[in-house]
Amino acid sequence: MNTETPTNSPDIYSILSQTQRLRVSDGEIKPVLDGCSNTSKLLVLIWSQLGDFDNLEYAWWLRREFE
Repeated sequence: MNTETPTNSPDIYSILSQTQRLRVSDGEIKPVLDGCSNTSKLLVLIWSQLGDFDNLEYAWWLRREFE
């Protein structure tokens, strides 16, 4: 697998660090990586939203295994 970023395109971290999201709990707009600055590793999962809750269930299982 090639993990190198072409020189003419920004890296994923740069894109995500500039991306904003609407936080559902209070309606505030926050950076996607808000609260992740003190971590040594970061796993970002980008899934589609097609009305299927299997992605959410999978995320819960990942979190459970991590803890």
